[in-house]
Amino acid sequence: MKEITIVIVDDHPLFRQGVINTLSLEPGFKIVGQASNGADALTMIRTLHPHIAVVDINLPGMNGQQVTHQVVQDKLSTRILLLTAYDDHEQIIHAAWAGAAAYCAKDIDPAQLVQTVKEVVNGKFVIENRVFDQKEVERWLDDEMEKVRHLYSEPGSPFHPLSEREAQVLTCVV
Repeated sequence: MKEITIVIVDDHPLFRQGVINTLSLEPGFKIVGQASNGADALTMIRTLHPHIAVVDINLPGMNGQQVTHQVVQDKLSTRILLLTAYDDHEQIIHAAWAGAAAYCAKDIDPAQLVQTVKEVVNGKFVIENRVFDQKEVERWLDDEMEKVRHLYSEPGSPFHPLSEREAQVLTCVV
């Protein structure tokens, strides 16, 4: 297999170095860059075209979900693995909707992080320690969005989904 190129993005130098050290030990993985904020990450991704970017969600300036959304909007080939200290289900849904290929808590086992990178580079999606293909993740996201819609509808009144245009505007806002 061809060498897997990776960019690491985290605003905490010690944590960022730990991720670099972990992934550098894996044969076939090559760390090609590192950044401490979202704007630098996006520039680096556009310049280096890594296979994977491991990106912290909580970054100064442009956050990890915004970086992810921009990479997807620009149709860049880099797949984003989001790392977070806040393993919140709602944030997981937003990350998947933004186009993240994986979402992991920062307390992930190093071997599991390596495996997640391998799954992502092979076109899979990893969410809540489950591996999905494209259709499965789309189905999962649809199911999760449907659950959220029902939470916010008034009891006894039918839920009126967004029009296609409203959904496009919401996508742009996100």
